[in-house]
Amino acid sequence: MARGTILNYPQLKKIIYRALVNQMEGRGLSFVEVLSSCPTNWGTNARETLDYVKNKMGKVFPVGEIKVPGQKEVQ
Repeated sequence: MARGTILNYPQLKKIIYRALVNQMEGRGLSFVEVLSSCPTNWGTNARETLDYVKNKMGKVFPVGEIKVPGQKEVQ
């Protein structure tokens, strides 16, 4: 289980790749959540929207690998 953001494309690409490999190797279900934006619905411009994703959403929903098969969970 992992969470990525549109603001860090290389990291997001790596997260999705690892999730697909996990699935193909039969190690269980992979779930990837992507923090994205919707400037039309939010009524913001591009700069305000990306700032919101980075400074608001990123604090509430931490980005990174949350649970990795075969690794001990950190409390």
